[in-house]
Amino acid sequence: MQRRIKTMTKQNLLLEWTGYTTDEEVKAEMEAYNADEVGLKNPITFEEMETQMANGDYYYYAWEDFTEYLTELMNKKTYWRDDAKNMGWQNRSGYKVFEADNGSDFIKAISPDTDCVYQIYKHYNGFKIRISHHDAPMGEHHVVKPITEKAYSREEIELV
Repeated sequence: MQRRIKTMTKQNLLLEWTGYTTDEEVKAEMEAYNADEVGLKNPITFEEMETQMANGDYYYYAWEDFTEYLTELMNKKTYWRDDAKNMGWQNRSGYKVFEADNGSDFIKAISPDTDCVYQIYKHYNGFKIRISHHDAPMGEHHVVKPITEKAYSREEIELV
């Protein structure tokens, strides 16, 4: 138990997606905007920036940044095995093999079709991932590691 707690700390967190903005993010965007628009008579307020971020493309670009960084972390690996537990409201466990060469496909392969919060940690040559959503508010736990193309093909044959 001690090892598990140690491996999933904020210091080991590589990437996080919450789907909402923090006050610090809004404040940073507001300050950057006001610094760029030096001649403004009325600088943008916190509330105005918060509304602008919620109604604009902020989340689209933030998601793009998230998946692009995950692509870099994948280190050009293509074949993966996901061992997961506490999935969904029935707390199911299982595994799957999948092919993904970018962060977007990787996330789609391991996620349910709903809004999620992702916390991604480095784990040996793969990742430990906690995915929280309405059916698993405390989080599903995934250990995703790269596998060889041969292992992927063998798993695919065995699963058919």
